[in-house]
Formats: sequence, structure tokens, C-alpha cells
Amino acid sequence: MDFQDDNRIQNDRLKSVLDKLSPAQWSQDIGGGWSIGTMMCHLAFWDQLTSVRLRLWKEKGRLAVIPDEDNINSINDSLRFIFGAIDYEHGKTLVKKSADEIDSIAQSLTPAQLAELESTGRDRWFKRSLHRSHHLERIERALAR
Repeated sequence: MDFQDDNRIQNDRLKSVLDKLSPAQWSQDIGGGWSIGTMMCHLAFWDQLTSVRLRLWKEKGRLAVIPDEDNINSINDSLRFIFGAIDYEHGKTLVKKSADEIDSIAQSLTPAQLAELESTGRDRWFKRSLHRSHHLERIERALAR
């Protein structure tokens, strides 16, 4: 279950970055119309969406459709505007809670469920470390400037 270790490592990394952030850094621009805060809320949104998808799949036995790139970009661009309204304190809590929730759900998946997700191209639904590490690298580079 290497993905669980990877998820935990990236969840710890996420929380470490969040715990060191100041309110000013939450609003810091990182390019492309994103701030550190909006990028953190982006992580929370996708963790929450994935939690809902996995719960529904476990309850109903049907996997949700994987959105195409245009839909993903439309979702991200639309929500970035809304994420900007989430303040520092609420945002930090939301990001941590969302990461913990999806990691817990991912840990509860059986080997058969993991195999089904992987065989249908949904391995990122339980390998949350992949999404976190990608965005945390960008955030950490911005903070190092």
C-alpha cells in the first residue's frame, strides 16, 4: 500500500506549508491568476469532489465519469474566482479537513476496489499525493522567492 505512505507524506507536507503560511502569504500571487490561497482551495475542492465520488461509488456501485481536459479547466477557472473569497483561517481548516477525509476514504478501499479504480484510469482518486505534490512544488517555489 505505497500510495498510503505517499498520501501521508504529502498530507504532512501540505499541513507543514499551511502551518507556516501568514495571511499575507495566503494572498501571494503565484502566477496564472492563482494565489497560494486559491491554489490551496483548489486542492481542497478536488479532494472533496473525489471523496464524494468514492462514497457514491461505494454506495451505488457506479463510477462517476472522468471529466475531459476542457471540463477540468473550466471547473478550475470558474472556481478560482470563488476560492479568492475564502479567507486565510477558513481556508486552512478546509484544506486540512479535505485532505484528511479523502486519505481516510482511500485507506478504506479494498484491494479489489483499488484494482478497479486503477484499471479504469481513476488511480488518482486514491493516489492523492500526485495532485498535492504537483501544486505544493509550485507553492513552495513561490514562497522561496
